[in-house]
Amino acid sequence: MLKRVEKKLIDSGLMNENFEQGTVKPENKTIERLLHGFWVNRSYSEEEGYYGYVADSLIEKNTLFC
Repeated sequence: MLKRVEKKLIDSGLMNENFEQGTVKPENKTIERLLHGFWVNRSYSEEEGYYGYVADSLIEKNTLFC
């Protein structure tokens, strides 16, 4: 699922292939949190567990905001 989210973020211009913010500005906090999850874990992007790291970051960040 996160792989599809990553593709959609890139295709929509919200994020580029280097996991940096794209040319389109995020519309809401949810998209900002998704972008942050990919960005903070980009150093693991070539590892098998990359999407697990992203998911863990999203859970941790959402827990902080509840």
